[in-house]
Amino acid sequence: MKVKASWLRVMGLAVSLPSTIFGLAWFMMKLVEMEVFSKGVGFSIFLLVISSTFYMMIHYARNKKD
Repeated sequence: MKVKASWLRVMGLAVSLPSTIFGLAWFMMKLVEMEVFSKGVGFSIFLLVISSTFYMMIHYARNKKD
């Protein structure tokens, strides 16, 4: 069974999403604890990274045609 390359990219992002969320949340929590960022900035960075991952998934699924 041959899978299109665009779907492989989407599946790769989808599979890595839970570990990305966990790792990023832990990393932002540590940075907030060390007072590198405020809670608001840490949460904003978290949301930006997660939303950009969702955007890339949608972009690859809709626009890349093989």
